[in-house]
Amino acid sequence: MNNIHFVLVLFLIVPLVPDRDGICLRIFWRIVVQFFAGSVRCPPCVDTTDAVKIAHSFGCKVMMQVGTVEEGILAMDYGVNAVIAQGTEAGGHGVRRELGCGSLSLTSQLVERSIQRKKPIPILAAGGIVDGRDVASVLALGADGLVM
Repeated sequence: MNNIHFVLVLFLIVPLVPDRDGICLRIFWRIVVQFFAGSVRCPPCVDTTDAVKIAHSFGCKVMMQVGTVEEGILAMDYGVNAVIAQGTEAGGHGVRRELGCGSLSLTSQLVERSIQRKKPIPILAAGGIVDGRDVASVLALGADGLVM
């Protein structure tokens, strides 16, 4: 049985726009930077890989919240430290419902994709998690944690 750890993380939600001279990252260094679903593909003028590298250069961990398997794979390829699998039953934040799927299905698929990598990336589930049964469900699927 896995040990379950609950961690309170202070994080900065950074829009995917140029941070002039890294001001935000200098002020909020050594925390977690989170990009939301949809940020993977827009705006096209910003290279997401560079944004992840910049955050890492300031000692930040990077999580990317995604709504599709394809976005999850891209996030893993960008070198994020964790992927948040946000299903369509979640409360918004950029998920395109016509492209996404439910939290359990998305989490399961991304866990499998992560396991297949040389260095697996933690997958956190989000959306539709309301009680202990839901927590047990996502952990049974192999998620490393959840976001509520």
